Amino acid sequence: MIPYLKRFLFRAFITAASLIAVATLLTGCNSDDPEPDPPYYPPGASDKVSTSILLYAVASNNLASNFIDDRREIARGLADADLDEVDFYIYSVLPTIVGDTPIATLEKACRRKDNNSVEFVEVAVYDRETYSTDPERIAQVISDYQQLSPADSHGIIFWSHATSWSPAFSDHNVAASRSASSEIGDVAASRSAEPGLGEAEPFDTPALQWFGQDTFNGKSDYCDIVEMADAIPDNYFDFIWWDCCYMSSIEVIYQFRRKAPMFVAYPTEVLAEGAPYDIIVPYLARADYNLVMAADVMADYFNSGEKIFTIAVVDPSALEEIADMASLAMTGTRPSQIRLLKYSRGSLRLYDFGDYMSNYAQPLGDAWDQAAFDRAMNRLVIYKASSSKLFTGKEIPSDSFYGISAQYFDLEPDFDPEPEDVYYMNLDWYKRVF
Repeated sequence: MIPYLKRFLFRAFITAASLIAVATLLTGCNSDDPEPDPPYYPPGASDKVSTSILLYAVASNNLASNFIDDRREIARGLADADLDEVDFYIYSVLPTIVGDTPIATLEKACRRKDNNSVEFVEVAVYDRETYSTDPERIAQVISDYQQLSPADSHGIIFWSHATSWSPAFSDHNVAASRSASSEIGDVAASRSAEPGLGEAEPFDTPALQWFGQDTFNGKSDYCDIVEMADAIPDNYFDFIWWDCCYMSSIEVIYQFRRKAPMFVAYPTEVLAEGAPYDIIVPYLARADYNLVMAADVMADYFNSGEKIFTIAVVDPSALEEIADMASLAMTGTRPSQIRLLKYSRGSLRLYDFGDYMSNYAQPLGDAWDQAAFDRAMNRLVIYKASSSKLFTGKEIPSDSFYGISAQYFDLEPDFDPEPEDVYYMNLDWYKRVF
């Protein structure tokens, strides 16, 4: 159930924050400045900073209360940040409140002069004629952010539901459909539950996958990874952090390989609480940001609480070497799924990529150099960590955990492809290695 009280309090907070002047960005968000007119920062309003981060949150689903918690965590994580040198922006969309019109907002972290606390000030409002999972909206927000926040380095965090590469074939048409209340419950991902380490609970995985779940006007919309990659400018961001399930996959990373020189993502699901922003933001919101340290303190946090997690920091510069080896490996014999480390539950077939390729290549004998493959994987995945078990309760063998997944793809002589299979065959990874 959507936490209406939290939502009303949150909107009251946003309404109050929106009264702070547009011109305040020019003076470190001075809350004494007059109310802006119009309430939108013109291009180039911010002075250049050393580091800037945009968090893009699609929370108009059953993760709304988790987003509100994370927003508070981010404010705490910025407590000691120099906000004259570091920008932190949040784009978010939340569920509809009865009798109210939902909006999407872009906010900037600002420090109050009276008590030195960090608050988020609304700098732009977006209509709901476009879904936040529409690539046009993603591109629009990034474009606005580029103008608002010139910086030496930029990072983006994508926050929502996600399940790797496969398409939802959304039309992005904001038209009334079936009850939104039933749509909000469609996603049974671990970001909305915290099962124990024992036998897996029943798990209704959607048949099709995507990034985000924007529920509005009676239906939900999703963003496929090809169109999403197209919406992000090449080589603008210095890192992409996927705070959502399953996005540390070879298909996703290869599709986004030109978008950033570094990625942080999870090959499995992540608990509903997501990343502990109060402890990772201090490693991100600074000129010498450190993704490995941020990932490491996140791993420590989950381990100390005996919570299930996986995380990987990926350097896509090693992808072409890995792709060459994958092409060779797949001349071997495809292994039984029973022998592989499976990261997904339900109908999804996401397996550890390194484990998959190593088993695939086993019949090749001396033609396959396992040591060389492991060295290349260490250049691709520069940091990885996990709990001892998966959400299914199965152990994660250290020698099989490479930190990145791959789809177990049917490619037989009599293969009759479904629409999702055709989509897979149009991914850059498929074209490169199959």
